[in-house]
Amino acid sequence: MKTDKKILICGGGIAGPACAYWLHRYGYSVVIAEKATSFRDGGQNVDIKGAGQQVIKMMGLAEAIEARNTLEQGQKYLDAAGKLVATFPKGALGTLTSDFEILRGDFARVLFDATKDNCEYRMGTFVTHLEDKDTGMVATFANGDVEAFELVICAEGMSSSLRKLVLAEQTRFRYLGANMAFFKIPRRPEDDNWAWTVNSVGGTFITLRPGNDTETTVLITFLRKDHDIAGENTAARKELLIVPCRLPASSTGSPPVSWSKRLTKMEQLSPTAHIAPRVRTATVH
Repeated sequence: MKTDKKILICGGGIAGPACAYWLHRYGYSVVIAEKATSFRDGGQNVDIKGAGQQVIKMMGLAEAIEARNTLEQGQKYLDAAGKLVATFPKGALGTLTSDFEILRGDFARVLFDATKDNCEYRMGTFVTHLEDKDTGMVATFANGDVEAFELVICAEGMSSSLRKLVLAEQTRFRYLGANMAFFKIPRRPEDDNWAWTVNSVGGTFITLRPGNDTETTVLITFLRKDHDIAGENTAARKELLIVPCRLPASSTGSPPVSWSKRLTKMEQLSPTAHIAPRVRTATVH
């Protein structure tokens, strides 16, 4: 590889491989460095909308995306008593269900398969130092290797180590007073291909969405004054979700039947459930 045609992308999730695809199309040699030691196939539903759908079609990946579609038909909203208050079918005005509904891991796999033969993936490594020279960017990797690139692109997530390395003083996070929990639960025979959502008291928002033949994906958003969720303690994460998962009783004093079935499933919280603070990224100029 010649340095003047070689680009490093840090992050092998969605943005990194998508960027690599087009750079290769334009004649660049691309190296993708991913901190994870193997391909990460986890994640929740991804809605590909607007310009994203056009880009997918230009990449020739529409058929591969549609083959992994979650088959979500639309979204239904219930009140706390389990009464249906609104239905937004796929394709309707105001619907949150797009033509391309796919799990994040499946989407990442499609992009990985489209780039693995033309781009170099380096798993289990990341950049620890960057130096800007006249000939390009010189990157030092975690294993001590030093390599020159014409350009380095950061395509990492919110907890990006490269962003902290390069923009440590320019980027800050502002907590917005809410947390979001993402996890999967076993799919049951009564589950259909609709997304079911309830807005409960106290700012709790719960959505169940079709994932695949065996799993249903769950999103819970709940308000929390203090940003005090830290660590990887599974028991502590489950404890935080006990109250948000309990909806108010109906007028008869018992939980609504339609939701009691679904909330029972939430007690089977996956040990890999991820709770993340809802934050806004602000870049200071």
